[in-house]
Amino acid sequence: MWTDAQPVPASTAVGAVAGAEVTTIEGLDPEGKHPLQIAWLELQVPQCGYCQPGQIMQAATLLKGLP
Repeated sequence: MWTDAQPVPASTAVGAVAGAEVTTIEGLDPEGKHPLQIAWLELQVPQCGYCQPGQIMQAATLLKGLP
């Protein structure tokens, strides 16, 4: 999950991000067509459904900061 384009733990309380723009994995692309979501499936990276969104969001954060 991102708040104002900065990664935060998914366990962050809603009140702690009040007023911030929040992006979850669904916000990357609701249909799962973001390049990271596609690559995740093509490379057979998926593991448990609990940690996977955090891994993808962290990867998106890393790639967003690269030229």
